[in-house]
Amino acid sequence: MVSSGAWQRQFGSPFTACVPTEGFANNALRELIFKFTLSAPDPGQRYRLWGAGGSDFQQEGSLVQVTEASLPQFQTGPTSFALASFFGYNFLAMYEDTTYPGPGHVSYLDITPLPNVATPTNVTLTLDLFTGFNLQPYTQLRGGAVLNNDTLFHNLTVVNNGADLCMTFMIAELIWGEGDRYMHQDGHLGFEGARSCFLFTAGSTLEVAPGATLHYGLGNRGMLALNVGCDVVVGAGAELVMHGMVVLKEGGNVGGSHRPAHHVRSRRQADVRIGLAHLQW
Repeated sequence: MVSSGAWQRQFGSPFTACVPTEGFANNALRELIFKFTLSAPDPGQRYRLWGAGGSDFQQEGSLVQVTEASLPQFQTGPTSFALASFFGYNFLAMYEDTTYPGPGHVSYLDITPLPNVATPTNVTLTLDLFTGFNLQPYTQLRGGAVLNNDTLFHNLTVVNNGADLCMTFMIAELIWGEGDRYMHQDGHLGFEGARSCFLFTAGSTLEVAPGATLHYGLGNRGMLALNVGCDVVVGAGAELVMHGMVVLKEGGNVGGSHRPAHHVRSRRQADVRIGLAHLQW
């Protein structure tokens, strides 16, 4: 994680950039370079950089590695889990496959009811206030397989209740399948690459909770890919503000869904703004 350390208004806007690595034995960050370019330099102003640096959360003891084996410690109910600040301030979903990470070798962190059940059930993962959540490259979240069936999966709802999510690579970081939902109540959704992306397939939902504001992307970084049949729900008094690229795709029927079009539903006094974004289809 890279942070400016500028927390007060008079010091300017803080920024962070996270760099999760695969954790191989010989994988090391040897050099960190900061470059700042002023869009409108003013000879009469002075700029001072405070507290810039890099931190290895693993060495500092403030990083919690999240694996399927570790999930029971985060369980809050039969079908609910929460990553909260009293477990650790930064959580990293680990790549657990035995193959080298790549587009053809994706590792899944399966969120499964405990104990597991034989019928598809909604499972919820809550990302709590004052936490950071990252995924190692080519690692996905998914509802786990139902009991005694490796082709039928539970539905996953991820609730952001104030966490800082950092998507760093030039890939679709998270793919939301049929019945899955991302609900934004609070927190930050950061996309560090121009093509870092959430992809919502048919039957999945992007929801901004009533009264909440979701700033999606920053400085033309970050893609929102919406396949035919997905829902975008903006609650009453909520805002969805796009700063990156919106991609509308046909995508075909995923998981047997036959809903024919994109659905954007906004409740009373809600606001969807895409004036800051690129729109492609």
